[in-house]
Amino acid sequence: MALDGTTEAVPDTPANAAAFGRQQGPRGASAFPQVRGVYLTECGTHAIVDAGFPMGPFALMDLIGIDVNLAVATSLYERFDREPRFQPSATQARLAEEGRFGRKAGEGFYRYAADGAPLGPGRGFQRRPASAPGAAAIVERIVLAVVNEAYFALGERVATRADIDLALRLGAGHPRGPFEQAKLLGGRSAVLSGLEALSERLGPRFTPAPALIAAS
Repeated sequence: MALDGTTEAVPDTPANAAAFGRQQGPRGASAFPQVRGVYLTECGTHAIVDAGFPMGPFALMDLIGIDVNLAVATSLYERFDREPRFQPSATQARLAEEGRFGRKAGEGFYRYAADGAPLGPGRGFQRRPASAPGAAAIVERIVLAVVNEAYFALGERVATRADIDLALRLGAGHPRGPFEQAKLLGGRSAVLSGLEALSERLGPRFTPAPALIAAS
C-alpha cells in the first residue's frame, strides 16, 4: 500500500472557506479555499476487473459497511429534498435490518471467511441469474450514472471538468474521469441518448442532468 495526495481548489463560498481554509504562500493566501486529499492506494494492478475499476459496487458496499452506506444514502436523500436518484435501496435497508452489514459481519451481498476472504454470494443472491444483463450492459449503467452525476456537479459549479476527473481517478480509483469516459462513449450526445433509454426503462435514477441536456 502507499499514500499519495493532491491539493484542489474549491468554489469560493463562506462555507468552504470556513471548512477548508486557504493555503498560505509567499504572496499571501490563495484565491480559493483549498482541499488536501490524501489517498491510500494499492500498489498493484486491478486488471482482474475488466473495466478497470478497483472493485464492483456491491463488494465496495460490503467493504465500507451496508449500515454506513445506508446512513449516508439516507442523509443524501433527505438533504437533497428526496431527489429520486438518491432514494436509498430497499435491498440495503433489508440487509441492514437483518444485521448483514458486509465484510465486518461476515455477510452482506457476499459471504466472507473470518479473514475477510469472499466465499460467494450472500443468502438470497444468485451468482448469475439468467435474467441478468450482460457484463457490458452493467458497466455501461455504472459509467453512465457516474458521468451523469459529474454533469450535475458541473452544472451546480461544484468543480471544473478537470478537477472532477482528477477527483474520481485519485479519490475513487476510477481508471478514467467521468468526462474522459464520456468521450470514449461517443461524446455528450451518445451519453444523453444512453441515459434517456435507461431512464425510460429503469426510472428517474438515470434522468439526464440539466447541464448535459444543455450541452448536447
